[in-house]
Amino acid sequence: MENVTAAPSDRLLTPENCAVTFIDHQPEMVLGVNTIETGKLRNNVAGLAKTVDAYDIPTVLTTIGREYNGPSSRRSG
Repeated sequence: MENVTAAPSDRLLTPENCAVTFIDHQPEMVLGVNTIETGKLRNNVAGLAKTVDAYDIPTVLTTIGREYNGPSSRRSG
């Protein structure tokens, strides 16, 4: 088996060339999702948020109709 060494590339994502966008993570919006269990969805989002924080990746949070759908989910773990 041949040894392979990874080489840096400008095509890799870094905090300088990417961002993560969280869209509509309000409780009422999550209720409409039926392709994944709510608990799994929350855990996936929390894991992604922790990764974004650990790597200091720029983040955009968006919501719609806060007065109707409530604030974005805020869950720390």
